Amino acid sequence: MRVPQHLTAALRPSGGEFALTFGDADGGLLTAGDLAGFEVLASTNLLSWVTLTNALALTNGQALLIDTSCTNLPERFYRVIEH
Repeated sequence: MRVPQHLTAALRPSGGEFALTFGDADGGLLTAGDLAGFEVLASTNLLSWVTLTNALALTNGQALLIDTSCTNLPERFYRVIEH
């Protein structure tokens, strides 16, 4: 069963990477097994998308997306797909 996700405000830690947490909108906690069902894609132009591998971690029942490859990009777009 897929549940809508609630996204937090994006963060730009001091290293320049992009970070964002998300979790089930109904307040349910995600587990490590749930992370395998998510795919993260990134784009600089909304036309060409690349899959970010190893970009998700689990923190306090929420997924943590960290993109360390965006530090020199003026903008980047993300998709999180639940399979």
